[in-house]
Amino acid sequence: MGVLDSLQQVSITTNRSIPIHKKLSGFESSETLRKQLHYVRSKLNVAAGILIPTGVGLLGWILDKTEVSDDPRIPAVLDELPAAIWFAFGTNLGKYVEQVRAYDEKREKPHKTLVFVIVNSVEDALRAANEWKVDVLVVEGPFCVCEEYVQVTHDFDLLA
Repeated sequence: MGVLDSLQQVSITTNRSIPIHKKLSGFESSETLRKQLHYVRSKLNVAAGILIPTGVGLLGWILDKTEVSDDPRIPAVLDELPAAIWFAFGTNLGKYVEQVRAYDEKREKPHKTLVFVIVNSVEDALRAANEWKVDVLVVEGPFCVCEEYVQVTHDFDLLA
């Protein structure tokens, strides 16, 4: 499957929101993820080295395999400067949040990638907020319906 084929379902928007492209979920190689983000960058007319107003969703259980391989996904995604990264479905997502924070601290130009994490319990939410210091909690119960595309505006309040 080519890059353009795999991006058929990816929506490109240019409003004040951050589209989270869960199609870019780490199933593909790092090189394919880079190509997909280059495609998004080109469609939004964003020059290389400039923040892309998009986010990338990564699945924890896939990262458990890829991040210890010769083809880790997180650095490849972060190299492309997405506005946000979304972690979901893993038993230790905190280590990936730490990787994002460490990567951002080493950048030449200051940039803080917004980190979204799906949580399924109050305990998970407290850990993600207090220990991992995530930027956004995505709270889903045990019977959630996972969407292909989630859009989060900058003008929202999280109500508990």
